[in-house]
Amino acid sequence: MNKVVLLSILPIAGIFFGKLLNNLVSRKKSSNCRKNSVNRNDLFGRRDTLNHFKSCSFPLLVSLLYLSTTWNADKVIGYQLDIIRITLGIVLLNILLVIALIDYYYMIIPSEVCYIGIIIGFSTNILIGISKSISNPKTLIFDLLISTFSAFLFFKIIENSSRILTKRTCLGKGDSNLAALGGAWLGLNGAWTATILAYFLAATFSLIGFTTGKLRPKQAFPFGPFLSIGIWSVWVFGEEWWWHSWLSLMGLK
Repeated sequence: MNKVVLLSILPIAGIFFGKLLNNLVSRKKSSNCRKNSVNRNDLFGRRDTLNHFKSCSFPLLVSLLYLSTTWNADKVIGYQLDIIRITLGIVLLNILLVIALIDYYYMIIPSEVCYIGIIIGFSTNILIGISKSISNPKTLIFDLLISTFSAFLFFKIIENSSRILTKRTCLGKGDSNLAALGGAWLGLNGAWTATILAYFLAATFSLIGFTTGKLRPKQAFPFGPFLSIGIWSVWVFGEEWWWHSWLSLMGLK
């Protein structure tokens, strides 16, 4: 496929999917989820401003995210694998968008979507490894299992520890599944990098919220969108780029 045609199709597809996804998720009715949700008007401003973002800006944002699937594609060997990476990026992006929006609206991460994402990520990494004629496919499978389980276990430990120490839920059960999804797609190093990014973004959000008075002490907010951003950022730029950037900012490189 001509790259010019591809770069023309991606933003149009992104706008279409963004409008479709936002309409489907925002119209979903779930009283059990809504009673535990955050007051979005307090956190993000006036209702009319938020509605404008959902109807106009969100589809444009998704179109830009679709374009970002081409960012790191040239690092994959061969033009055919270039297209494969872009396709896989769109699949991962769609999964993360669904998870992030549902968690944003209802404070729940759907386990079924995470499981599908884990299976797809696990399978595609194995197939790509085989296509590159890796010497030992069993090692790749073992590494993917370790990265997926380690990410899941890490979040489970934080979830249970925080519940014991603070007597409240700081992380939901779905966050562990989303972390496992990151491990299946990114590997162990990529999953840890995505986790660090997610916690940094969430901490920044909390600090701004507390400083401006829009976030109350102990007020819950969804972590899934931050973890989704972390996973996607590592997929696009790679963990090496992030570590190099952090070390450069700290003057260590």
